[in-house]
Amino acid sequence: MYTDFYRCEHILGKSSEACTWFKDAFTTICPKAWVEQWDELRTTGRLPWQKYRTQGEFPGNKYGE
Repeated sequence: MYTDFYRCEHILGKSSEACTWFKDAFTTICPKAWVEQWDELRTTGRLPWQKYRTQGEFPGNKYGE
């Protein structure tokens, strides 16, 4: 949920109401120490998902092709 929240913010913009569900989920479930560690990794660019800025081009003409 942590990565989904920041991905959502990246796509829809900061303070997007649609992304708040993800933030509520990870702040409720995850220990505060984990979130602080992830925040540090995210701000320093050391999270593995930050290596890939895009998921690449969508293959085929439609889903499942």
